Amino acid sequence: MKDKKKKEDLLKILDLNPIIDDDVYRDEKDLKGDDCEIDTRLSAINNILLNLSCAYMHLAHYEEALQCCNEILRLTNLSVEGYYRRSQIRTYNLKSTYADLELALQDIEKSIEKKPQEKKYLQHKEIIIKRYNLSDKKKSLMMMLNL
Repeated sequence: MKDKKKKEDLLKILDLNPIIDDDVYRDEKDLKGDDCEIDTRLSAINNILLNLSCAYMHLAHYEEALQCCNEILRLTNLSVEGYYRRSQIRTYNLKSTYADLELALQDIEKSIEKKPQEKKYLQHKEIIIKRYNLSDKKKSLMMMLNL
C-alpha cells in the first residue's frame, strides 16, 4: 500500500502539462512569435526532464524515468540525448522484456544516426549488443514466454 502511494506521489510530481502549457506554449500573443524564446523554454524543459529522468533511473523508478523521456521526445523528436537516455532506461531495467531491449537498440541507433561521432552512444550500443546478444533459439523462447 505504501509503495502504491509513493508511486502516485511521484506521478503527481511528474504531471508536467501545466508547466509545459503555461511556460512553453503560452498564447502566441504573449510570446509575440518569438521563436528564440520558445526554443529557450523548450531547451530548459528538455534539460530539466533529462536530469529528472536520470534521477529516476538511478532510484530504479524506471516507469517515471521513461515518462520523462517520452515527454522530451513528444516536445521535440530531435533530442538526441532523449533517445540515449530512453535507451539506457530500457537497458538497465531488470524487468525489461526482449521487445524493450530491441526498442533500446532502436533508440540508441537514432542517437548514433544524428551524432555518429559521439563515443558514448557507440559504447552504449556495444553494451546492449554484448549483454543481450542472444542466440535465435533463446530469442524465440523469450518471445514465446513474452519476456
